[in-house]
Amino acid sequence: MKNKMIKAVLALVAVFSVPYYGFAQSRLKSSVEIHYGLSGNFFVKSYDESQMGNSAVYLYKKRFLGTIGGIEYSLSVNDKSSFFAGYSRSINKGRKNYAGYINEVDVIVSDFSLRHINDFWVLGYDGRWSKSVSSMRYQVGMVYARMHQQEIAIEEFLNQVIVEERDFKNSALAEIGVLAGVHVDKAIDTHFKIGVKARIYYLVSSGNLEAFSVAPTLT
Repeated sequence: MKNKMIKAVLALVAVFSVPYYGFAQSRLKSSVEIHYGLSGNFFVKSYDESQMGNSAVYLYKKRFLGTIGGIEYSLSVNDKSSFFAGYSRSINKGRKNYAGYINEVDVIVSDFSLRHINDFWVLGYDGRWSKSVSSMRYQVGMVYARMHQQEIAIEEFLNQVIVEERDFKNSALAEIGVLAGVHVDKAIDTHFKIGVKARIYYLVSSGNLEAFSVAPTLT
């Protein structure tokens, strides 16, 4: 894992090594963007919920499609390049039902909603495809993710039922990765732009494609 993280950092350093002349030749401009839309989480569908006979049941999975929302700050260094930093939160939910018993004690889970939350902190580079398509830009960057995973384990062989939320504080759930995406927007007046942004998130430290998002934006 350590080697993967070192390689990821080196790759990101190369990505962010834009020419210095952009800073000298242009006036820095800043903007704030908010976004809210759909997120697909590959991890929440990867749980193994297969039952161990009648001795254990694990209720972990959530729906693949969820929501994502956040805010980003962008600093333009010239007409073609800008850097961005921001925060987003994705939420995927799953509704669970179960009826059984442990040592003649009924165990019932009725229409219970579990959720999986990803907190994404991002830092990246935004570049324009070409002069002829100035409204479409590509984005690459790094992401630091913290997870909040709600889970239910019903284990008859251990005489226990566990309902828990695992996160960074109690389980050190955090990963580092990279992102890539495209952003299309259009000015609606002299101060605001509306658009759509699509991204994928790959967690290098765990070697997993974590999620994708498609979200309308207001800048």
